[in-house]
Formats: sequence, C-alpha cells, structure tokens
Amino acid sequence: MASNSNSSKIEKLASIDAHLWLLVPAKVSEDDKLVEYDALLLDRFLDILQDLHGEDLKEIVQECYEPSDEYERKNNPEKLEELGNVLTSLDPGDSIVVAKAFSHMLNLANLAEEVQIAYRRKTKLKKGDFGDENSATTELY
Repeated sequence: MASNSNSSKIEKLASIDAHLWLLVPAKVSEDDKLVEYDALLLDRFLDILQDLHGEDLKEIVQECYEPSDEYERKNNPEKLEELGNVLTSLDPGDSIVVAKAFSHMLNLANLAEEVQIAYRRKTKLKKGDFGDENSATTELY
C-alpha cells in the first residue's frame, strides 16, 4: 500500500525530479544488468520528459544529445557547430528545459556509475579481493 501511496504522490507532482526518484534502485543485486543501467535510465528519463513537456521537446533533447555525444567522443568541431545551431534556434523557455534535461541526464549517468562502483565493490568484498574493507571504498574498478 505504501508503494501505491508513494506513486500517487509522485504522479501529482509535475516535476522531473519527482519522477526521477522512481528510477533509483532500492538495492544493488547480482541480477542487475549494470552495463545497460545507464541506457535504461536515459530511456526512462526521455519518456518522463515527453510526458511532462511533449514529444517535440523530447525530440529536441535527442537532437542535441547526438551531436554533443559525438563531439565528446570524436572532438568533431562540425558536431559542436551543429549543436550550437540547434540551441540558438530554441526559444528561451525551451532552452531552459533542454539545459535542465542535460543536467538531469548527467546526474543519471553519475547515478549509474555509482551503482556500478557499489556493485563491483560488493563483489570484490565477497571474493576477498581487498586487503581490508577500508581500501574498498577507494577502489573504482
């Protein structure tokens, strides 16, 4: 019952932040597909964005994400120019939502990374791969 109560409270809130709380895993388990977790969060986030702001805004965010991702990976100046053209064509309200969307997407990527680190740490502790538990807190991979 608490779950239904929680869901109805969140449904009443029209903010992306409220919806993102639903994406946080209750616990990390061996069954988690950690490699796919980041993509899962991004897909769910884009669904939430569409629900709250419409399909057009979701498409704009996707239109911005692709060249920014390619610019980051390949340092292609043409992609940066393409991104700039899309961003400068937006009205101020949409540009604020797009900026917030990218902020949320970075937070979700960080969350997925933290889940992966916690899982790896837990796995290494179970296997005894650390000399002591204190060293496990700084181990990333």
